[in-house]
Amino acid sequence: MIHVDYEKCVGCAACANICPQKCIEMVQNEEGFYYPSVNTQKCVSCSLCNKVCLLEAAPAQNNMEPLQTFAAYAKDDAVRAGSSSGGVFYYLANYVFSIGGVVFGAAFSEDLTVHHVCAKNLQELKPLMRSKYVQSRIGNAYAQAQAYLKKGIPVLFTGTPCQIEGLKMYLGEQEYAHLYVVAVACHGVPGEIYWKKYLRYLGIQPSAQDLNFRDKKNGWQNYFVSFGNFSEPYFQNPYMKLFLKDYILRPSCYNCPAKARGAQAYDLLIADFWGIQQVDPSMFDDKGTSLILSYSQKGNDLIDKMQEKFVMQPEDFAQAIKYNPSIVTAAHRPDNYSDCLRALNASEVPDFAQIAQKYCPQKRNHSNLFKRAVRKALRILHFR
Repeated sequence: MIHVDYEKCVGCAACANICPQKCIEMVQNEEGFYYPSVNTQKCVSCSLCNKVCLLEAAPAQNNMEPLQTFAAYAKDDAVRAGSSSGGVFYYLANYVFSIGGVVFGAAFSEDLTVHHVCAKNLQELKPLMRSKYVQSRIGNAYAQAQAYLKKGIPVLFTGTPCQIEGLKMYLGEQEYAHLYVVAVACHGVPGEIYWKKYLRYLGIQPSAQDLNFRDKKNGWQNYFVSFGNFSEPYFQNPYMKLFLKDYILRPSCYNCPAKARGAQAYDLLIADFWGIQQVDPSMFDDKGTSLILSYSQKGNDLIDKMQEKFVMQPEDFAQAIKYNPSIVTAAHRPDNYSDCLRALNASEVPDFAQIAQKYCPQKRNHSNLFKRAVRKALRILHFR
């Protein structure tokens, strides 16, 4: 039977997916994070949950050095405009659809929570596009993906590093030639409850289709948070300030076990290529540039399959992570983290603006992401 460490559990739900008795349920705690809860009356002590737990996994070499590093952006301006970054996910999915496959990724539901869902065509892909700064509920996505794989149907599975580790732990030693695993660079995941409280604070209930954390109407760097008629620069938005300053993240994000294991589970990792104007000005036009890191031959093959759709340039890995150190390092827990959460939990409708001003008082200028990234990069001791 699995024993939950609330500081370390990443909420990947591999245990809930593997349980043959279906006696493990992912239950939300008071901070909005999901943890496994075991019905001891149904448990038969088979220990499968322990075998797939990331925290029980054998230590792995923390090697984040990729086989290839690229800056890339889609040649099609419409695809690029509809993406948070450079459009890589769209074309990865398009390739997998072209060979009869399916794509798993995060999408908003009608109640504005985020769930992992399966898309079978480009129309169904739309909700999976763009960044969502809320932890996705995996549900039974691992089991669904395995069912497709056993039928010989290609699967592209995307998620945060801990979700990718969860999938690979669930699948065990079984290798699937037609499984493509793509990690999305992760700063950390906010609790669902704080997202819902923020919406109540705003007094709006936008449709899932109207939610855009990365509206590029003012450029890729100076993006807006846009929900229907509401729109605000990210550096002024209280929810984003608390997120980017590491106040509302899951406890495990401050000592991420997935990042500690390196990139052994990925074929590709995709991210924003923050700082590209310093690293390679020829690849910057403020419309969105992606960073692609390849970690396997399948990853290299995926890049080859979609290369003609992109303006693409090989880059130096060390320079690529200089302005996006979250790729290799865990978030830093602020000293007054607990005080901030208590302030947010003191009311059903907390004053996000007031709380953000108290805990994130400095004003963010338009180049703040890069200054913040440089400071965080100083904490990198090992990335190879």
